[in-house]
Amino acid sequence: MKFYAYFSLRILILVFYIFCHYFCLNLHKFIIFCIFI
Repeated sequence: MKFYAYFSLRILILVFYIFCHYFCLNLHKFIIFCIFI
C-alpha cells in the first residue's frame, strides 16, 4: 500500500510537470504572437 501511494504520487508529479511544461511553452508562444500583432 505504501509502495502504491509512492508510485501514484510519482505519476501525479510527472503529469503535473508535463502539464506545466506544455502550458509554459504555449504561454511563451502566445506572448510572442501578441507582440507581433
